[in-house]
Amino acid sequence: TITNGVLSASQANTIEANGGVSNVTLNDITTTAASGRLLINVDNGTNLANSGFHDATKLVPNPAMLTLTANDNSVLRGDSVVALDGSKADLIFNSGSLYTGKMTNVTNTIFNNGSWNVTGNSNITQNLTNAGGIYFQNLGQTVTVGGNYTGVAGSVIRLDTQLGDDNSPTDKLHVIGNTTGTTRLDVRNAGGTGAQTINGINVVQVD
Repeated sequence: TITNGVLSASQANTIEANGGVSNVTLNDITTTAASGRLLINVDNGTNLANSGFHDATKLVPNPAMLTLTANDNSVLRGDSVVALDGSKADLIFNSGSLYTGKMTNVTNTIFNNGSWNVTGNSNITQNLTNAGGIYFQNLGQTVTVGGNYTGVAGSVIRLDTQLGDDNSPTDKLHVIGNTTGTTRLDVRNAGGTGAQTINGINVVQVD
């Protein structure tokens, strides 16, 4: 648990979970990933062994299980990546905390009065719960949820769409599982001048 202040790493990923179980709680923390580095990296440790950080002959790969909780208006900037080696990561943003970045193979994400500035295509392998806000930053991004999406009354998803014909570029929420609850969609026109649609512009897809 880290409370109050700035968390930084100049030559490495900011938060590493390389095998085993890790619980990280940030209270009123500001952190930004260094250029070319990740904010959060989760894997079984093989990459560190290959880099010479550990003795590869003695390392038994062990999937990592990370739970990260951000509280008290914490501000986190940078991308999060979970390796497809059995590792998992649950990211929880409470109490006005803000995450800016993209997520790759994150297991579960909860925004409980927290927010996400989406900076690139992202995928969450299991479930996404939105009791806060999700704000797309660049036209043409997709957030894919491999499980279910739950919206809590008062939550919002803000996305950009070039309001034209059916093939207009747009941000998109793609839910492979089911959706429940309520979320307001805030659609911003990204330079569209209007055109005839047949099926409409697909901003939310629920499989």
